[in-house]
Amino acid sequence: MLPIPEPNLEQALRQGEVDVVGLHNTKDFILSRGGLKYLFSDWEAFDGDTGGATPTFFTDKFIKEHPNVVRRFVRAYVKSLNWTNEHPEEAVDITVAFAKSKRELARPVHFAPNGLIKEESVTSWIDILTSFGDIKPGLKAEQVYTNEFNPYYKK
Repeated sequence: MLPIPEPNLEQALRQGEVDVVGLHNTKDFILSRGGLKYLFSDWEAFDGDTGGATPTFFTDKFIKEHPNVVRRFVRAYVKSLNWTNEHPEEAVDITVAFAKSKRELARPVHFAPNGLIKEESVTSWIDILTSFGDIKPGLKAEQVYTNEFNPYYKK
């Protein structure tokens, strides 16, 4: 497997170097350029409670040494995810301004409500990565994620 930088994905697809790519531009923008067939988006593949891009990572060492910092970070992060879900167009405008990008290249995103990670979501990725041989069999979801520091998590 050879990684291809994001800016070169569409060109690689058009030149037949790869058969499928995941692009971050909007569906309408990509289709307006012609010659490509739309398959699905991550929004369509996962239900609204799963959302995307929620996981954030800390080392075990940092968590052990600074649990209150992790709690405060997660609380602020979750507030930003919820705000983005409640104000999708405004969030796109902020992102476009920050990235100095074109509005037509951006689309609203959706995050898991309250930033809560679902075990079945993690398990589905573990199953996919195991089937491709990217990780060894036997990894359990609880080994790679926790909602412990999320203020919305109820045990």
